[in-house]
Amino acid sequence: MQNKHRLIFSLLLISLVLPVSLLINLTDSTEGRYATIGRDMAASGDYITPMVWHSGRYVPYLGKPPLQFWMIAASINIFGANEFATRLPSFLAAALLLILMVKILRRYIDPETAGLSVCILSACPFFFLYSGSVIVDMTLALSVGAAVCCQIALMNEKITARQTAWSLAVFAALAFGMLTKGPIAVVIFGFPVALWSLWNRSWLAFKYHRWIYGILLFTAICLPWFLMAEKHNPGFLRYFFINENLMRYISHNYGDRYGTGHLHTRGTALLYLIGGCLPWFIWVGVLMVKKGVRAPVEGIWKDRNLQFLFLGSVGYVVFLCLARQLTPTYLLPVIPWVAVCLAVCMRQFEIPSARVQTVAGVLVVIYIAGLLVAAPVLNRNKSSKQVIAFVRCHCLAGPLYFVAKTPETAYFYGQGMISKHFAEDPNTSIDSTIDAPTDYLYVIKDRYMKRLSPENQEKLSLVGQTGVYKLYRKKPWL
Repeated sequence: MQNKHRLIFSLLLISLVLPVSLLINLTDSTEGRYATIGRDMAASGDYITPMVWHSGRYVPYLGKPPLQFWMIAASINIFGANEFATRLPSFLAAALLLILMVKILRRYIDPETAGLSVCILSACPFFFLYSGSVIVDMTLALSVGAAVCCQIALMNEKITARQTAWSLAVFAALAFGMLTKGPIAVVIFGFPVALWSLWNRSWLAFKYHRWIYGILLFTAICLPWFLMAEKHNPGFLRYFFINENLMRYISHNYGDRYGTGHLHTRGTALLYLIGGCLPWFIWVGVLMVKKGVRAPVEGIWKDRNLQFLFLGSVGYVVFLCLARQLTPTYLLPVIPWVAVCLAVCMRQFEIPSARVQTVAGVLVVIYIAGLLVAAPVLNRNKSSKQVIAFVRCHCLAGPLYFVAKTPETAYFYGQGMISKHFAEDPNTSIDSTIDAPTDYLYVIKDRYMKRLSPENQEKLSLVGQTGVYKLYRKKPWL
C-alpha cells in the first residue's frame, strides 16, 4: 500500500507542472518548432511528412521521426492549438514511465526501492521540468525505459509464455523509440544489455528473446513510415541515418538543415547529469563521504537487475561525454536508471522513506516557485506570443516582418500574420522591403536594431514595444 501511495504522490508531483506550464508561452526555438509541426500536421492531415517553416520556406522536416508530432497533432485535435495540448504528450509519457517503473521494480527488485525511485525521479529537476515541455526526449525516455523494464522482467521470468510476452514488449518499445528519435533508442538500450553481458560473461540478456518474431514486430511497427517517408522525400534515409544519427555525435559541421548544432566541451554530459539530478547526487555524495561507499556499492552490485541499470547508466553517460553535440535533454533516458541507483543508496544508508518523500515534495514546490518567477522573463525574452497579442490588441494592420530571423513561436501564434523570409542580415531585411508598397509592421529585437545602419534606423518610426521586441513602421514620407 505504501508503494501505491508513493506512486500516486509522485504522479501528483509531476502533474503540478501542467497548470504552471499554462502560464508560460511556448518558447523558442524547440517548443515553437515542434508545436508548429504538430499543429500543421493536424490541419493538413499529412501524417507522412512533418513540415516546418525554415528561413521563410515550408520544407519537410527530416530531422526527427513523426511519433511525437502524431501525438501533438492528436492532442491539438482534441484540445485545440494551445500550450496545454502541445505539452500534454510529454506529461503523459512521464506519467506512464513512473507507473511502469513501479510495476516492474516492485516485482523484480523490491517494493521499497520501487517507491523511492519514483519519488526521487519525479523530483529530479530535468524530469519534472521537461515533463511539461514540447520535446521528443521524454517520449524517448518512455520508450527506452519501457524496453529496459521489460528486459529486466524477461531476465527474471521462468514461464515460457511470459518470456515471450516480455521479449515482444522489448521489441515493440524499441520500435516506438525508433519512431520517436531514430536508432539512438536502440543504442541507449544496448548499453546496459551489452555492458552487463560483457561484465558477467553471460548471454542471459539475449537468451530468452524471441528474435524472429521480435524483429518482425519491430519491422512491422516502424519500417512502413520510413519507407513512405523516403518515397515522399527522396534522400531522407541517407540524411536521417548518416547526418542526424551518426555525424551529429562526431562532427560539429554534420550538415544540419534546420539550425546550428549545440557545441560543448567533452565531458559536459556529466555536469548535465549531476545538475539534472540535484540535490539527490549531493545528498548521496555527502553520505558516502561520511559513511563510506561500501554499503551502496554492495547494495547495487549484489542485485543483477540493479547492476544492469548501473552499467547502462555509466556506459551511456561516458558515450555522451565523448560527444560534443549535446543538449541537456539527451540525458533524460538515463535519469530514471540513475534514480533507481540513488534510491538503493538511500536505502543502504537507512534514510527514512518519509524523509525522502518530504524532500521530493519540497523540491517540487521550489521548482514551481522558480517557474512562476521565471514565467514573465521567459514570456518576454523567449517567445513571440506577446508580439502577436500586442498587435491584435491594438488592431495594428499589415503583415509582421521579423527583421533578420523569424522566431519559431511566431509561426505557431501568428498564423496568417507573418511575412515569411529567409534568415538574413538586419540591414537586408530593411533594404529589401522599405520601398515595397506593402506597409510592413517591422518587429525588431534590440540586438538586431543595434546592427542596423544609421540610415536604416532613420527610416523607421516606433509604434510600440513588448518584451524584447520593438515594433516599427516606415516613416510616412518614404
